[in-house]
Formats: sequence, structure tokens, C-alpha cells
Amino acid sequence: MNIETLEIVIIASLSITTVLITIIGIQTIFLLKDVNKIVKRTDYISSGLLQITKTMERSLTEMKSFAEGATLMFRFFDQLVGKKLKDGKK
Repeated sequence: MNIETLEIVIIASLSITTVLITIIGIQTIFLLKDVNKIVKRTDYISSGLLQITKTMERSLTEMKSFAEGATLMFRFFDQLVGKKLKDGKK
């Protein structure tokens, strides 16, 4: 092999390597754009789920408060009726 052939082989391999690295870089950019879209969609879904969770928490808190109030009223009426029955037996 003489010098000219070696130079041609080196230039050809560098050119092919440059083209391949450029193609890989472009594909990486497209991949990162797709990943960015997926992350945005996931964030949108998670924020929606967070709203649903907050709404359910608020509803359950209100139901708990209602149940506690009803329990207190039943206890009050039970004590009131219990006192009347004791007064009636005496």
C-alpha cells in the first residue's frame, strides 16, 4: 500500500464515521423529543389523578364529619331517653 491509498482509506473511514455519528445524533434528538412528550403526558395524567385524590379526600372527610355528628346525636338521644326511663322507673 502506498501513501495515497492509505490516505483515501483514512478519509473514507472518517467520512463514514462522521455520517454515522450525525445520523445517531439526529435520531437521539428525535428520541429526546418523544421522551419529552411522554413526560408531559405523564405529568398531565398525574396532576389529574392528584385532583381526583384531593376531591375524594374532601368527600371522605365530609362523610366522616357527618357520621361523627350522627353518632353524637344518637348518643345524645340515647342518654336523653335513658334518663327519662330511669326517672319513670323511680
